[in-house]
Amino acid sequence: MQAPKDASLPPFISFCRCRVDNKRGRIPPREALESIADNLIKDGWNCGCISSTDHDGRQFWVAAAEREDLGRFIVEADEKLTAFLELERQALTVTFYLESIHADPCR
Repeated sequence: MQAPKDASLPPFISFCRCRVDNKRGRIPPREALESIADNLIKDGWNCGCISSTDHDGRQFWVAAAEREDLGRFIVEADEKLTAFLELERQALTVTFYLESIHADPCR
């Protein structure tokens, strides 16, 4: 798969610590993961994740999202929810940006 000619999008790797809140307080991690995955899929992204261990035996998560017209994002984090939060942020940011620059200015 190749990125569009007007926007070269190499894989993106980011490390962050995040938490998810809603109006009633903290969202349970499982519900947050399902919500993030649903949002990405609704926006046309294929996504998934794996866990692995490094050479010291520490577990880490790798989450990836790919969309044919926008490219691929790969994120590594210590926790599954953190990986998906960062993946969602990156994928949706580029989606909104590219849609805004390609939007019809007469609207």
